[in-house]
Amino acid sequence: MQHLKLNRVRLLALVVVLTLALVPLATVSAQTHVFINEIHYDNSSTDVGEAIEIAGPVDTDLTGWSVVLYNGNGGAVYDTITLSGIIPDQQGGLGTLSFTPPGGSIQNGSPDGMALVAPGDVVVQFLSYEGTFTAVGGPADGLISTDIGVEEGSSTPVGDSLQLIGTGASYEDFSWSGPSASTFGAVNAGQTFDGGSGPDYTPIYEIQYTTDPTGDSPLAGQADVTTEGVVTARFQYGYFIEDPAGGDWNGLWVHDTDNLPAMGNRVRLTGTVIEYYELTELDALTDYQVVSSGNPLPAAAVLATGDVSQEQWESVLVRVENVTVSNEDLGYGEWSVNDGTGDVVIDDKGSYTYTPVNGEALAAVVGPLDYSYDVFKILPRDDNDIVLPIPPSALVVNEFLADPAGDLAGDANGDGERDSSDDEFVEIVNDSDDDIDVSGWTLSDAVSVRHTFPDGTIISARCAIVVFGGGTPTGAFGGVFVQTASSGRLELNNGGDTITLQRRLDGSGDGCLRL
Repeated sequence: MQHLKLNRVRLLALVVVLTLALVPLATVSAQTHVFINEIHYDNSSTDVGEAIEIAGPVDTDLTGWSVVLYNGNGGAVYDTITLSGIIPDQQGGLGTLSFTPPGGSIQNGSPDGMALVAPGDVVVQFLSYEGTFTAVGGPADGLISTDIGVEEGSSTPVGDSLQLIGTGASYEDFSWSGPSASTFGAVNAGQTFDGGSGPDYTPIYEIQYTTDPTGDSPLAGQADVTTEGVVTARFQYGYFIEDPAGGDWNGLWVHDTDNLPAMGNRVRLTGTVIEYYELTELDALTDYQVVSSGNPLPAAAVLATGDVSQEQWESVLVRVENVTVSNEDLGYGEWSVNDGTGDVVIDDKGSYTYTPVNGEALAAVVGPLDYSYDVFKILPRDDNDIVLPIPPSALVVNEFLADPAGDLAGDANGDGERDSSDDEFVEIVNDSDDDIDVSGWTLSDAVSVRHTFPDGTIISARCAIVVFGGGTPTGAFGGVFVQTASSGRLELNNGGDTITLQRRLDGSGDGCLRL
């Protein structure tokens, strides 16, 4: 490592954090419970029997759902299938319903695709065949499709289709196969719906998901409801929990003044589901158990400010980015930000020191989404949830090693032991002529803070610091300053992650980067 090796990744101006996307990230979603299960779009001779099959839990009402068909040549919508009906119980607590497009045909690809859309224009899936593309217009506007990896063609026999196979209860449990003999309206050959007995509790999704325009839970008023989730935030009168997978419909407010769980605790709770001034919550607990502790928090759903105030995000950990303070004082400690798509309200129930100023740029605001006085509000938990800008080119993420494969030689931290966690590292270069005090700054992945720089950490001008995941770093490392992650590991995923360096809000010890 050289002090001035700055050719890897360079920061842009007007960002709050140093964020390095290891792979492109389109959306954040939980396990997909309602999903596209079978497709037929092309066959030999004249195309016949073209259809799309939807699978999901028994008794799911598809009223208000749709499949929007997209042309991969230009990305525009070319047809929309309006869904309806109740999913029957065919096997393992799941079933299927099949639909044909109003226009009678599904385009032959290279590529083309379809978006499964829930009520409220919520895109559940955006799949394509024979390649990927970006949607232009419609509910999936701006999203990049996911190629299912199998396709049909002019030699595909009449009566065949592309199908999911495998065993499970959600989309992620299966894989695409085919073409093979179609099974529209039934469980696919090679597929087993196995909810088993399911979890021995009611998932948060089943408490929250609703097609009722009022947003009321289908379980409102029901007592003795047991659920589980990871605590994502704690406030005066209770705490938010979320399914570990995160995503829409998977957060819940728990009104509980008797217990004080820590963030990262997985709790098992029994109580009554109520609507408290239209906020779905679990109340009147009759049982409270900490199942485990120290769990990673679900990744925050990254949303445009104009998309935050929707029922499916209630109580979910959300994040808005590249925003400007649009109103510094809405009263009662509330303020708002906007990324150009519409305002979202920020509340002061948490413990943060930031004071909003009209027109000030923020790179991100994070927190669970509350609902009170007829308004959705993001609740930053502490200073880490309000990310302030760093001037351009002061600090550079210059090099990193994420999740080194076990079959590769090498000992990055030089301690004599090859370890896929300890040998991970992030190198940060000070590309300025001034020393920078990063005491109290944090280094995070997409899930949580992994390292807090201790007091007295100064990155000298034109020099660097390397943070290893762990172990006992041994060697000169080009003369740079070396630390190990204060949490014990960096946890960089090789399947997609972010690296975020965040300054402390009070700016103390930092004459170079003070805003």
